[in-house]
Amino acid sequence: MLSGSVDAQLFWLSYFKPQLSCSADEFFQAIKELAEINNLQPSFVASQYRQFDSFISECKYVVSVQEHASMIQQVVDNVIAETAKKGSINSLRHHLKLYQGGW
Repeated sequence: MLSGSVDAQLFWLSYFKPQLSCSADEFFQAIKELAEINNLQPSFVASQYRQFDSFISECKYVVSVQEHASMIQQVVDNVIAETAKKGSINSLRHHLKLYQGGW
């Protein structure tokens, strides 16, 4: 589902827990919050409006992990890429320690 992006997985679990879908309004509110927490300017979200509008039309106002995984990953990855470009901390990974290797 969201296996292509650790950030998308962390985003979904942070905001929507075990839900497999949510309303587009809830999804984009969470994206706005993520952008704000990552210290991005409000103009970043405004600049993504066309992409968001297209996403909403395509998913018919319900964002599903099963049906829209690649679009979810793209939106989250755009926020994280902009965060990295600004030199801010990725809040999704800041509170989570990812370990490499086996037991």
